[in-house]
Order: sequence, then C-alpha cells, then structure tokens
Amino acid sequence: MSPTILQFKHSSAADAHFSPSKLKLELDKVKKHVLEGRCEVYVLMTNFKVTGDSASEIQNLFKEIGVREVIIMGYEALCEILTEQKTLRSMVPRLYGLGDLSEILDERHYAQAEEILALMHDHLARLVPVRAHRAAAKALRNQRFALLIGKPGSGKTSIAASLAIGAMDLCDARPVMLSRIDDLHERWNPRDPNQLFWLDDGFGVTQYDSTTAEAWNRAASQIAAAIRGGARFIVTSRDYVYAAARRDLKISAFPLLEETRVVIEVESFSPEEREQILYNHLRLGNQQNEVLMSMSPIDLEEVAADASFLPEIARRLGEPLFTQGLRVSKLDSLLDFFRKPTAFLLEVLTNLDVASQAALGLVHLHSNHLPSPYVATDDDKEFLQRLGVSLGAVLRALPTLEGSFLRLTSVAGERWWKFQHPTFTDVYQGWIEKEPELLAEYIGSARLDDLIRTITCGNVGIKGAVVVPTSLWENVSARLIKIQSSSKLPRITVAWNDAVFQFIAKRCDREFLRLLINRKQTLVEEAFTIESSISGYTSKRLLARVLLDEGFAGDSDRVRLVESLTRKVVEEMGGSFFADEEWLGFFTEAELNELDRRVLEVLSDLDDWVRDELQDPEFGLAFADESVAGYESRYSGNLHVLEARRRIEEFTDYEPDVNSDAWEDEGLATMSAPSQAADLNRSIFEDLTFSRVG
Repeated sequence: MSPTILQFKHSSAADAHFSPSKLKLELDKVKKHVLEGRCEVYVLMTNFKVTGDSASEIQNLFKEIGVREVIIMGYEALCEILTEQKTLRSMVPRLYGLGDLSEILDERHYAQAEEILALMHDHLARLVPVRAHRAAAKALRNQRFALLIGKPGSGKTSIAASLAIGAMDLCDARPVMLSRIDDLHERWNPRDPNQLFWLDDGFGVTQYDSTTAEAWNRAASQIAAAIRGGARFIVTSRDYVYAAARRDLKISAFPLLEETRVVIEVESFSPEEREQILYNHLRLGNQQNEVLMSMSPIDLEEVAADASFLPEIARRLGEPLFTQGLRVSKLDSLLDFFRKPTAFLLEVLTNLDVASQAALGLVHLHSNHLPSPYVATDDDKEFLQRLGVSLGAVLRALPTLEGSFLRLTSVAGERWWKFQHPTFTDVYQGWIEKEPELLAEYIGSARLDDLIRTITCGNVGIKGAVVVPTSLWENVSARLIKIQSSSKLPRITVAWNDAVFQFIAKRCDREFLRLLINRKQTLVEEAFTIESSISGYTSKRLLARVLLDEGFAGDSDRVRLVESLTRKVVEEMGGSFFADEEWLGFFTEAELNELDRRVLEVLSDLDDWVRDELQDPEFGLAFADESVAGYESRYSGNLHVLEARRRIEEFTDYEPDVNSDAWEDEGLATMSAPSQAADLNRSIFEDLTFSRVG
C-alpha cells in the first residue's frame, strides 16, 4: 500500500462549506512527509460540503507539493457511502439516531421504525458500539435469537433498539414489540418469515415475575417454530432478574436462552469506549456550558474509568435536574454521583416540589403509561388530594420533568408519559415504601396486576420489592378479595387471575396466607379447581403445593385435583401438564399408573385433534403445540405422538426470506467496532463545550 496520510476536518455547523484556506497549515506538514517519502496519497474526509471548484483547488495545491493522488470525501460523498453500506451503519447505530432516518430506510421501514425511534431516538444518538453489541448482532444473525443481560443502566435497551433498526435496514425485518412472551401466540404470523420480535425486560421489569418463567416454558416450542420459519427475537433482562428466572426456566426445552445469552459487562468496556459514552451524554445532554466548563477533563477521565461507571448515570450527569447542588468541579463529588446513584436520586426526588412528586406518582400508578392529554380518574383525584396538590399544578409539572425523569412518547397517534429509565421505578418504589400515607394510597389505587408485581406481604427475599408492613396487610387483602376495608379504600372489583394466585404463592409469607384464608374461605377450593386449559393454571399448582405443605389443605383437596387433571388429559387431550414434573408430583405412584393406562387408550385420537385445533387461526397452533409437547415429554416414542408432531411441523415449515442472510453476505461477522486514533496528548473532553449541539 502506498504511504498515505488521512486528514479529518469536522464542523458542528449544518450546511458549512469547506474552504481550501483551512488546509494552509497542513500543506507545510504534508510537504515535509512527501520529501521524506512518507506520503504519496492524501485523503481528506470532512462533513463540510465541498464544491467542485474547492475540490479542484485542493487537489492542485497538494499535487504541486508532490502528492501523487488526492482523494476528497466531503459531506455528499460520505452520505452516499452510508446510504450504500448497510452493514456499516448497522454497526454505528448513532447514525440511526441523528438526522432524518427516512433518508436511509425506505418509506415502509421508516413507518415501522417510528415506534422504536419515538422511544429511543436520543439513546441511539448517544450509543457507542461495544463488544456486547457485536456479539448480540452475531447471535441474532446466526441463531435468530439474542438475549441481552446486564445491570440496570448498562445500555441493554439501547443496544436492542439499534439491533432492531439494523435488522430492518439489512434484511427487511418487520419489528413487533411484545409486552410479555405470552403475546407471541397472538402476534406471530407463520406466513410472515420476516417478523422481528422485541421484548424488553422479558422476565420482569425491576424484579423477577415468576409468571414470566412459566409463560416462557409454555412458549418454548412456539418460539422454536417461529425461528424455523424465519422470525428473529431480541430479549433483554436485568442480570439479577434473569438469575432468579433461570431457576424456573426449562433451559433444556429452549437452549437458545443460554446459547445466545450476551452479558453486557460495563467493566470490560475499553477506556476509549467509556470516555466516548460519557462524552456523548454530556455533549448531547441539556447541561449548561458553564457547568461543563467547570468539569476537569482529567476528572472526567477518572470518572469514566471508575468501577461504578454506567451509561445511564452518565446520562444523568448531562441533565441539570440531577446535578443541582453537585460540586462538579470536585472529583470526589463526581465519583459519589456514580457510586451512590440511588441516594442521589432519592435526594432529588425528595427535594422536588410536591406537584412534580405527584406527577411522577401518577405515572407510577398508571403502570408507566400516563395518557397525554391527561384526564384524572377518581382514584387519581384521591391520590392528589392526599398529597395536597391541584390537578392544574400537576399538569404544569409534567412538561418540566421531560428529558430528566420523564419521556413523552408518541406512537401511531397515541401519546403517553413514561419514566425516562426503569431505574426510576426502583427509586420511586423505594421512596413510597418510606412514606406510609403514599404506600397506603398506592395499595388502594394502583392497578391490581401492577400492585401484586411490586409488593410482598412479608419479607420473602425478592430483590427490589416493596415490603408491605403488617399494619397495611388488611389493605392488601381488601384489594385481593374485593371487600371494603376499614381504611376507606375505594371498592376495586378485579377478577381473580393467574397473577393473583402467583402472588399469594410466591410473594406472601405464612402469616399473611393465614390472614387471607380467614378472610376468603373459598381460597383453598379455588386453588385446587381446574376448569379450562391446564397451561393457564401454573400459579394454581404453585399455590396448591404451598397450601398442602403449610397444612392449609388436605388429601381430599389433592385427590380432587388429580381427578380433574386426569379428565383433562383423557377427555380433552390437554396433555400440556405432562411437561411439568410439579404437576405430576400431586399423583401417587398408583394414580400415575392408572393415568398412563387411560391416556394410552386414547392417544390414537391425538393427530385428529391436532388437525382440528390447527383450524383455529388465533389460538389453535399454541394449544396444539403445548399439548403435543406435554405428550412428548412422557411418551416420546409413541407413534401417535410422532404423527401429531409431524403435522405441526408441516403447518409451520416455511422457507425463510431470501434476505435473511444479508448480514452474513455483507460481512458483518468480520467487522470490528469503529474507533478513533488515540491522541496521548489530548483528552476527548477538552472540546466538550465547543462542540455542543443545539
């Protein structure tokens, strides 16, 4: 390769034009390199716009001093390269977060990306590709499934968003955002091989939700079928949440959960990556220039190198609301900001005006989805009354919290307020736990399904849960059994469901269970009653076992459950419970032998039953697949079971899209992360205030 010099010139001003006079100093330097035989080719790369006349003048200037070849790449040339090189921009995700995405993606994909961008535009603009990003991209390409695991605030969702938009760009993927893995049976279209399913916090948002593991176990075969048909999956989870879920997951049924797991280890980020992350958040944040100027570049380098460094905390350092009173000119103060993030957030939350505190409370009460424009419900009005704040004050406070605590999201004509980051939910719950009046109001006003996923009655060891004191147990039981409590809580009518039984079994200690049984005499009977699809009663199985073990139920209850399960599998082909050893644990050995005898007598009808189920376009495949998977776990070599499985595979066996290997074709596997040459004499933070955007 000929000796080459690369010259980079950058401008923060839009539509700036490059003048040859800007190269006056470089000409003398290049001339010296030419005389010493170290420059035959000179390459100028710049985001300035370069006119034809300017390009000709630059070429002449350098050829006159002996440069053999001059290559000029201005704004237009760089845009052309980015438009053509899909792989390049998929690995530099901030390109999707800057400017107009419609210039890169076609109209159809832009419309599909709008929802992701509405949630993640700022995050993509600040994202720095790291090893975990490349590993997840490889897993998504090779195995069509990527599971991103990391600490809160480590950047999981930002990486997931960049992977989603990159997949749309590279291989025509069509993103489908799931709220829970249970949604898959409704959202998966076996005839569309290009679906990309994105599930954030797949096993619980801030704490492990045991209902999710059961849902994953039920959905395992359907996920596998979707992948065989060409679909892709991106799933994220906090590290401690996944660790808790892993105990309940049947990894053998879906090994991709382990094979494609990518752990985002912030401690493994290179010094350059850490500094670039911090730089991006400060540069693109809302911090005042005078505050940035008071930060020492040397101190910022130490902050980026500290073991406590996290991308989300770096974002907060760029927002004035979180740094009020912070001595940013002192290294110890900056380090404490990163090392004690919860303490700092609690202090900020405590010092907010009451209207702002109420606004955050409403977002929390509305499950992180507060409609805009906002219309107060009766429960909301009671909540505001307890805080002593008017509705008008709250409406004025909401926009002041945007960009710091809250984000206003707009998708498909719907707008809502949500927390800027899930860690704010952690902090808010920690705050109300110390405020008895607010906690009582939360118990009375929150949606029941949100309440039972965030609290425990008794300390049962669930990280991140709000432990309700015994003085408020009656309030909780009032919500659960739909009665009027003495604390004048509003009457909330909510049907008993899977999540409620899961809560009682997993998140309540023995004393609360005793109290609840005294208040609701039919609880034991309900826990041992199976009326429809067995797969939907995993939580009843959990509660039934707890009731038996704690002595609140007897053998007559167990026998009634065994008889119900036997009828389901013999009369309705409901074999899904065979895949769960815990269900079989209710049977005695003699009862299991009788069960096997009766099942084998009717298995010849299984294939016909599957054929009929597959006629139901909405739920048929899911029900058939669950049931056959159960029979396979106990009667794996049975010919009737094999025939039923072949019928399902034929139904879901479609050729993947011809573009499915686009990543491989464009060489993604060999790409390394973009990097910049290190300048040992200069800190990246030195030009922080001179390159501010906006």
